[in-house]
Amino acid sequence: EGSMAALSKRLSVNPDLLSVVCFREIAVHDGPPTELRYQLELEGINQAGLLTYMALVLYRSGFNVVKASITTSGGHISNTFEVSTNSFEAERVLR
Repeated sequence: EGSMAALSKRLSVNPDLLSVVCFREIAVHDGPPTELRYQLELEGINQAGLLTYMALVLYRSGFNVVKASITTSGGHISNTFEVSTNSFEAERVLR
């Protein structure tokens, strides 16, 4: 298990080509009351391995992907994830 920097190099992903548009808690959701849910919106340049990289970042931070909307157009991405966790620590790790 390597660092995220090493992983991004193996996947040929440059995280500098991504921008977090929004990361906010979703107060009302249909999950268990102890579950924390967040919306994460990303925009940037499309890259091979980007979706795999994002899934690993979220997993290693302690999140599960509940829903995802993946859009690519003209070499750009606009991705929205609804993620969940039972750990307050997961948000700190992701940031």
